Amino acid sequence: MSRSRRAQRVGFVKRHRVAVVTTAAIVVLFVAVAAGVYVFRGDDSPLRTITRGGSGAAGPGGGDGGDPNTISIYAPSELSKILERVTTAFQRERPGTTFQFTLGPTADLAERIQNGQAPSIYVDTNGAIAKLPPKVKGTAAPTPFGYDIVQLAVKKGNPKQINGLNAFGSGSPMTTGICATQLPCGWADSQALQRAGVSAAPKVVASNPSELTDGVKSGQIDAILLLRTDLRAAITGITNIAIPPQSIVRVDYQMLKFKTGGAAEEFLNWLQGSPSARQVLRLAGMLSFYDA
Repeated sequence: MSRSRRAQRVGFVKRHRVAVVTTAAIVVLFVAVAAGVYVFRGDDSPLRTITRGGSGAAGPGGGDGGDPNTISIYAPSELSKILERVTTAFQRERPGTTFQFTLGPTADLAERIQNGQAPSIYVDTNGAIAKLPPKVKGTAAPTPFGYDIVQLAVKKGNPKQINGLNAFGSGSPMTTGICATQLPCGWADSQALQRAGVSAAPKVVASNPSELTDGVKSGQIDAILLLRTDLRAAITGITNIAIPPQSIVRVDYQMLKFKTGGAAEEFLNWLQGSPSARQVLRLAGMLSFYDA
């Protein structure tokens, strides 16, 4: 075979391989979307938009585009796993619903809302919702979503025999960890230690709760303070230690509705009145306001 013919054949094989890989990627993407898997759309913003349950091309504000079966939700990142669970349960009972989540820092979510890019529902701490300017008004007063609490956790079996929040004190030999203050768990951790009268000197201050749970499991951190939902997500290998009732800090989450009617209205009513919704929240570690 001549050199030119060999070159042509090699070029054809390379092009063919590229075509196969590209086609396979497209097929995988189509299957993922059809199966309702999360689809991420990234940009330079710290916010991320996720579509679940349909093709759902989300706009820059995560709006629903007027589709009554699409529910757009803004929420801080720490609620992502909980929202995944409750929306999955809702979709089982109400097939055909599409959810579009915009997740990220509260400040960025609030800025979008102030700029007129309001979702169907905004879920955040009651303090964050209360800070929205008067010009930002929902269609009704905020309603409760659920509440979280601070818990003390150690490695399973409690090998260091930790029995309270004094382990976080400045003179303690223990390696302890809390969340960074910009996170809801960080604010709650600080409040819990302050209520206990502990002059805290944690060795680890993490911006990601999983860093704390992984550290306890591996034995690199002796004790951590985290929200119940974060610990529930990684409960294997971790043991909770009781803390005094006066040191338990509660983080309340509320829902502010910007759209009326359609699936969004059904979803809010379901969250507030359905036993299955309450069960999903409890299993995720989020305690429900609507428990009897």
